[in-house]
Amino acid sequence: MIEIFVRLLTGKVIPLNIDPTFSVGVAKEMIRQREGIPPEQQQLIFAGRHMENGRTLGYYDVQADMFLHLVLRVRGGARTPRDLVLPRGICDDPEMVAELYAHAEAIRELMERESDVQGLASERPGYINRIHHNVSDLKSNHASKIISIVAETCLGQRVKEEMPYYVNTCKAHHRVIQAAMITKNSVDVADADKLKRALRTMCVLYIKWIPPRPLL
Repeated sequence: MIEIFVRLLTGKVIPLNIDPTFSVGVAKEMIRQREGIPPEQQQLIFAGRHMENGRTLGYYDVQADMFLHLVLRVRGGARTPRDLVLPRGICDDPEMVAELYAHAEAIRELMERESDVQGLASERPGYINRIHHNVSDLKSNHASKIISIVAETCLGQRVKEEMPYYVNTCKAHHRVIQAAMITKNSVDVADADKLKRALRTMCVLYIKWIPPRPLL
């Protein structure tokens, strides 16, 4: 058994003691018992990936003390398609927000791992270099996904020139892209925290209520 944590968009964190061989569906049932949320309304996200009910936690390489992100499916219909150009350019999309935060959380965790690896570089340089490159590639992939979502989905489809505060809106998106680019070549967790703060500002446009607790 391992202890993992589930974070809701409200900022609340739910601890779960669970076996990695258990399915995602079992984890959702445990959340239902704790929070009363029906499993069919739950969507769990880990490291930017939507988790399927039939897969085990081990399949997604979920380990002790790691965080899953929980968003809710809206009853009565599916979420707004990502490729739909909306009249106002901005819509309430908590799943996209959760996905962005999940990528940012993964970047921070990988930075911490990089720092640990660098501390051992003098002992096993060849082996450590391989690990460093693998971790760096994973971190870069998460940053690229953030950049892609913000550039293609947000700026490319939802932000409209006629919308109020257009210049400030563009600046908020640009700051997220810049912050994500910096994390690709950085091992400083402070840069990951800057990315989260930039996301927090930008995501006001995509969710009706932002939790008061900083997601850092």
